[in-house]
Amino acid sequence: DDGIWGRVILMPFNVQIPEHEQDLELTSKLKAELPGILAWAVRGWQLYQNEGLTPPAAAKQATESYRADSDILGQFLADCTVQAEGLEVVSSELHTAYTNYSGQSISTVLFARLLQERGFTKYTSNSGHTRNKVVWQGLGLKANDLNLDTFTDLANELGGIVILDNA
Repeated sequence: DDGIWGRVILMPFNVQIPEHEQDLELTSKLKAELPGILAWAVRGWQLYQNEGLTPPAAAKQATESYRADSDILGQFLADCTVQAEGLEVVSSELHTAYTNYSGQSISTVLFARLLQERGFTKYTSNSGHTRNKVVWQGLGLKANDLNLDTFTDLANELGGIVILDNA
């Protein structure tokens, strides 16, 4: 959801001060500087009010990386599907594959909304092995994620044999 990610900025802090370099008097030093620290914070707030927040490149990159790692649907689409014009997949099979991949149980309504937000469209098929089923256009499951029944139905419809190469 872009609304949430517009409010998240991950600030990486990749420095750990070795114990022998730590300032044991830091707390008392900061207390002595409280008026200056407050003035600095107020100036920063005023700057933010006037110009907004421009996160540094490291924060932007860390946030995007965290977002990608958190996007299980995106990982599923990359790992388990093929996207191309002319492809289609039965909605229930896609949802089952996603559930098996992610270990998450989400409703078919939410799953459909998430796919639509990514630009995929669905319709109810009126022909072939997908007749009267909801299918997603432009999307197919990779062979190892497909339901064997899909191949059987397709082979029967085509009047032939479908050979799977699992190599």
